[in-house]
Amino acid sequence: MKDKRIQIRITEKDLLKIDRKADKAKLTRTDFLIKSALNKPIVNLECGQEIARQLCKIGSNINQLTALSHMGKIQIVYLDEYQKEVSKLWQLLSSSISQTVPTQE
Repeated sequence: MKDKRIQIRITEKDLLKIDRKADKAKLTRTDFLIKSALNKPIVNLECGQEIARQLCKIGSNINQLTALSHMGKIQIVYLDEYQKEVSKLWQLLSSSISQTVPTQE
């Protein structure tokens, strides 16, 4: 629970910089300043929803293939394309995580 309060003096220019960075990170000013002060990573995952949607589709396709296999309708499944797609999504997610919002300039 946040029960302590601090006050600081800051220039308008610095306040605008902080607010821009907080907005870019999709954090409140308070959360941004706390993470910055404590050297915690500030990560912005704008692509997270798209990655989740694509992973759900891949999961559904694999489930359908598994069901067809259990029914004996297919014998061999080539998952090369799925592996490539999952690799692409992993790279996208990894690059997004590594693109943290810099707290220092």
